[in-house]
Amino acid sequence: MRLIVLPLTRNRSILYCQQALLPKVRSKPRFDDRVAAKAAKTWANFESSPTKWKQRLVAGVNWALERIPYEEWSLKTVPSQNTYMRKVQETGDLVAPKELLASGVSAKDLEPLELVYPTTAMTFEQARSELGKFATAGISRHKTHMLYCAVGLPLTLPIALVPVVPNVPGFYLLYRLWSNWKAWEGAKHLDHLLADTHLKGCQLPALDYIYQDGRPEMILEDQVKVIERIFGIDGLGQELTRALHQCQNRQTNQQPER
Repeated sequence: MRLIVLPLTRNRSILYCQQALLPKVRSKPRFDDRVAAKAAKTWANFESSPTKWKQRLVAGVNWALERIPYEEWSLKTVPSQNTYMRKVQETGDLVAPKELLASGVSAKDLEPLELVYPTTAMTFEQARSELGKFATAGISRHKTHMLYCAVGLPLTLPIALVPVVPNVPGFYLLYRLWSNWKAWEGAKHLDHLLADTHLKGCQLPALDYIYQDGRPEMILEDQVKVIERIFGIDGLGQELTRALHQCQNRQTNQQPER
């Protein structure tokens, strides 16, 4: 597992967690992850359906999903603290985070996780600061949003009683409840990693070359494709593109009227 921080503009960055570098604590996915995978499969069937009402439904929901802040998508890539094993530096043994106290292993005994960032655009401390912003804002925001979704969900039950008509608002609020919970878990794990010596800087020359002129006003679409090839992570390009579009919209909305 390693954390990736990439500047999008002079004032905003994106976080992405590459999870496949450490073994998982459990062999089977958690219940909520299995349900989410099942829902994703069902949604894929909706997207490929020729039925007009399903096509309109897919278009509307996808429109709403694209407007979820990219910061939430970023935090959702960070797994919960007890998901992945950690390696002990001296022995190379793998230990589950929840077993650290019982095993007598402290944070300084663990092999640090990589923090990848363009060294030509920011320092290690600046990259850590970006992570801190994600963690602090995420813990507060997503806990509040979970509460809103939990309160609103029962209000959609009358729709579920109507024959034939699917309870789209209910399903959407249920998804948002799960999504905010995943982001909240990611924010808490991120806060934990920042509290002790859990992170070490990692340099990638190819990434440094993209940011050789420092933090950009806005990275370009062509640079997104190159970054995705550098890391070889499926979905990273999609996350970057979504975040860029949202940054552009935010800048447009902040411009004063003439």
